[in-house]
Amino acid sequence: MGCDGSVLLDGSASGPSEKDAPPNLSLRAQAFVIIENLRRLVHNACNRTVSCSDITALAARDAVFLSGGPNYSIPLGRRDGLTFATRNVTLANLPPPFANTTTILNSLSQKGFTPTDVVALSGGHTIGIAHCTSFTDRLYPNRDPTMDQTFFNNLRTTCPTVNSTNTTFMDIRSPNVFDNRYYVDLMNRQGLFTSDQDLYTDSRTRSIVTNFAVNQTLFYQNFVNAMIKMGQLSGCDGSLLLDGSSSGPTDSEKTAPPNLRLRGFDVIEDLRRRVHKQCGSGSVSCSDITTIVARDSIALTGGPKYNVPLGRRDGLTFATIDATLANLPSPFVPVETLLTDLAAKNFDTTDVVALSGAHTIGVAHCTSFAQRLYPTQDTTIDKTFASTLKRVCPTTTTNATTFLDIRSPNVFDNKYFVDLMNKQGVLTPDQDLYTNKRTRSIVTSFAVNQTLFFEKFVNVMVKMGQMQVLTGTQGEIRNNCSRRNANTNDPLMSTVVGDLDVDNIQSF
Repeated sequence: MGCDGSVLLDGSASGPSEKDAPPNLSLRAQAFVIIENLRRLVHNACNRTVSCSDITALAARDAVFLSGGPNYSIPLGRRDGLTFATRNVTLANLPPPFANTTTILNSLSQKGFTPTDVVALSGGHTIGIAHCTSFTDRLYPNRDPTMDQTFFNNLRTTCPTVNSTNTTFMDIRSPNVFDNRYYVDLMNRQGLFTSDQDLYTDSRTRSIVTNFAVNQTLFYQNFVNAMIKMGQLSGCDGSLLLDGSSSGPTDSEKTAPPNLRLRGFDVIEDLRRRVHKQCGSGSVSCSDITTIVARDSIALTGGPKYNVPLGRRDGLTFATIDATLANLPSPFVPVETLLTDLAAKNFDTTDVVALSGAHTIGVAHCTSFAQRLYPTQDTTIDKTFASTLKRVCPTTTTNATTFLDIRSPNVFDNKYFVDLMNKQGVLTPDQDLYTNKRTRSIVTSFAVNQTLFFEKFVNVMVKMGQMQVLTGTQGEIRNNCSRRNANTNDPLMSTVVGDLDVDNIQSF
């Protein structure tokens, strides 16, 4: 899910909407009415030319400005999404008010936000209200020691019980003005939420809070940067293909440890060269070529063939190694971690198991699973299989590889799931799919029904290929898949994330 206006959608008969998730209940109903009125006015004058997502982004910018904050330009061209996030997905993506700074920094770093970004975005709390239930954990049964005593007494008057339905302003100094007083609140131990006050308590963010408290211009500058970044969350834009820059040649997404075993970059570039020679440069993006290659590789090894939506644009930047590691699940994590991480990207339990089935093709380095062999054998691994793996990997640092699917390593089929049922999964998250009660039955159903696995795999591959892509005039179509075009404009103002327009694009 990205900046696609999904929070505007009402729920359906099958379940509540993103709008109804607890963190969003404080969003005023009148605001949704205003967005819809603006859409009606724009569409009456200009027809269906502007998305609800862009209208929302503009309304947010103007609300900041009209309440005394900075005015700034924002990239436009977003498309509205076709679905809303479920309650669980919303909760997984929005840090709760009870979270400490470590939790928030870890969560938002996975989306590419720095500590300065996090502190700047938190400054949005200079406007708005909070329900008592969002902070009464700091009042009852005892006062949070990081809270000012007088402030505590005032809040207890507003919220006499833990389940009070009252509200209070998040910034007590200037609740209706967008300024830097929120940070002054924090320095005086008058932050409302745990996540607010902890910004001043935590050594990693304390100095940033202080800087913003004494320099409103600096806060505005960083708030604008973070808001623009938040509206451009990256997705399927071919960033993995880019080589490192001269300033950091070893810090590209391509060179992150989980990606070191990837091959075929020269194949992608060769295909790009052939397509552009035949159809002209700027005709097909490296992102689309990569998507088609992935689909055809599956089909050529025995898996299903399916149509994929096209029309992606190539991104202007690559993710750093740290950002890549934060977004790619480790081979050592249990399934519960995997499910939680991918739920934040709108993948359900069946999606996760189906995607894992891609391990029917491929290899793993010894270092990715040696912890299951040494110093003692993982109890969930078959003894004979463990002995075989130990011969391949006689030490924890052996630089060797083994197939992820021992039954049919070069065929795309459902035998990977049969491996799991026989305790022959190579990686921890592989075998844990069969150990975990939430996923065990799905593994079994795929092991006995390859058609079902193929069906679910196709669905989730199409879903994954539509995550926050660049479309229209966003990004670029690279003339070389490993490098940005030489004449690319300022990437900050050229890149906007949107969903694929599945009603009007081609599928192939």
